Amino acid sequence: MERIASTVPGVIYQFSMYPDGRMCFPYASAGIKAIYGVDADVVSTDGSAVFDAIHPADRERVRSSIQQSAESLQPWFCEYRIVRGKQTRWVAGNAMPELDAEGLYHWFGQIVDTTLDKQRELELEESRITLKRAQEIAELGYWKANFATG
Repeated sequence: MERIASTVPGVIYQFSMYPDGRMCFPYASAGIKAIYGVDADVVSTDGSAVFDAIHPADRERVRSSIQQSAESLQPWFCEYRIVRGKQTRWVAGNAMPELDAEGLYHWFGQIVDTTLDKQRELELEESRITLKRAQEIAELGYWKANFATG
């Protein structure tokens, strides 16, 4: 399994949440070190090191998204920032939740580094805003035509 997991970008994992709020990663591929800077064995019984790596402004949103996924048993998806030293990175996670007979929630999923994609997205949005503002100031507009469809 580890050989297969090593070919997958980011980290594949099992995340578990107990009724008392405790969280852990019973399984995490070696990619967890590249994403969060922690070893898989460290978070196998206590996932707090992963949550400590989440940008402070994003922690509550991530926790809330996990809670919503648990309550609805709908797939979890969240984009958020990770802080490692002086560097901030963007990641995206998705997972499928399950509720077992003992009342424990488990998610099985993947988290990947999306920093380059997010930077491009933010740059594109900034360009769109700049263009819109320039058009407003110059009182210019634009239109598109499709000659094939009229």
